[in-house]
Formats: sequence, C-alpha cells, structure tokens
Amino acid sequence: MQFDVVVRRVLRGALSVSLLCAFVHGAVGGCTLVNSSGLQTDYSFDALEYASPEFGDSKTAGLMVPDVACDAGTVDVCATAQAALNAPNVTLSCDMTIKKCIARAEVRASEAVDLSKQVESSFPSQAIQFGVDVVEVKRVTYWISKNTLNVTTPKLEFYVAPAAAKDETDPKAALLATIAMVPAKSMACGDPAYASGDTKANGAPVCSAPLPEAGKNALATFVKDFKTPFQVIAHTVIIAKPGEPVPSGGIGCGARPTVGLKILD
Repeated sequence: MQFDVVVRRVLRGALSVSLLCAFVHGAVGGCTLVNSSGLQTDYSFDALEYASPEFGDSKTAGLMVPDVACDAGTVDVCATAQAALNAPNVTLSCDMTIKKCIARAEVRASEAVDLSKQVESSFPSQAIQFGVDVVEVKRVTYWISKNTLNVTTPKLEFYVAPAAAKDETDPKAALLATIAMVPAKSMACGDPAYASGDTKANGAPVCSAPLPEAGKNALATFVKDFKTPFQVIAHTVIIAKPGEPVPSGGIGCGARPTVGLKILD
C-alpha cells in the first residue's frame, strides 16, 4: 500500500474520532471515552439533604437521663419517667442488660431519587436514549450541614431501597454506606477527606464514605433501571445512659453518590 494512502486513512480515522468527541462534548459536557466497549462517563446525583428532628428543647438541654431501675416486669416505669422528663422526640426504654432506663433519640430521614428528573445536572441524554449497560459506583461523598446536638452522633447508616419501602428494615433495602460518628456540635467528618469538596457543602469539610460491595451492587442496580424512582434512607439511634445528657438539638447532613456509566454496547 502506498504511503500517501495510509496517511489519508489515518487522518480520516483521526477526524472521525474528533467529530465523535465533539458530538459527545456537546451532549454530556465533556469528551468521554468512546471505543469498542461503549461510551463511558461519570455522573453525580443531585445532593441528598437530610435533617433530624429537633430533640429535647430549652428546658431539657441541661438535664441528665434519670437513674431509674427497671426489669421485664416494670418496663412501664420508663414511660412514667419519660412523661416526667417531657423531652420532645426522646424516648426512655428499659435496657435489660443494665436494668436501667435509657434515652433513645432516633434519626430516620429519606430522600427520593428520580434520575430521570435530576436538577443540578441532568442524567446523560445518551443513557436515557440508549439505556445503561454497566454501572460502577465510584463514591458517596458527604458533609455535615448542621450540628447543634449536645451529644455525639453515632455512626450514621445510609440505605438504598425501593421507593415503596417503609424504612431501612425493608427486605429489599441494602446498606450503602456507614459514616463515622460525629462529635457533639462538630461539623467535621471522620472519614477520608474528599479534596474536591462540594458546592452544596457551603465550605464544610467533605468526606468519602466507605462502601460495602453489597451496597454498591444494590445502588448500581437501581441506577441501571434509572426510569424507576428509589430512595436513600439515613438512619441512626442516639443512646444516652443514666447520668448522661438528655439528647438536645439536631443534626443535618448532605450526601452525593457518583457513578460511572457505560452507555453504549
């Protein structure tokens, strides 16, 4: 084959790649890789924003959990102590291990996700047109947006679940991520820092949560079926024992999953 023929074919191939890159750039905002394995791009969800109830109030902020003995036959004494305490959204229940009433403040909040109706950044049009072949969950970043709690927030769990699930105990819910405990009134996150930050964090530190494989696989399944809405549930239970402060205040956080999409087969 003559040299000039080879050169022309190479140039035509390069031009085709350039035109394809330009098409992809115009459609998804960046030149993503297109080859025999398909079009691949990263996509970040709209920020998921959560807020706990307000626990206690100004009257209970300085109180300690009362030292009340209980057992299987006298658990109602905890209900009586709770009524006397009158701390909003805080319940007293009998801990059979220590045989004392303990205070419980439960955080449970859900955010609905409809990938076909994202606002901050639209789901890639090629994914909507051609479908998603493979999903790789890259990370779930998070930040503390508010923390007026007077006690440490224990590890907070995020579950991915069908839209119809009542809560994280649903058999089809899967643990997506667990974030480190947060000290009282702190805005710091205890997992590895995510250096790029997040515009929604308003300057608060942003961290990357550890992700179990089962949770990544569950989220990937929901993303692949992007036309079906689902939810991400945040849950934890704050426990205070006798002599410890009654939980007072509230906590809020934001989270943002990022996935890699293979769109074309």
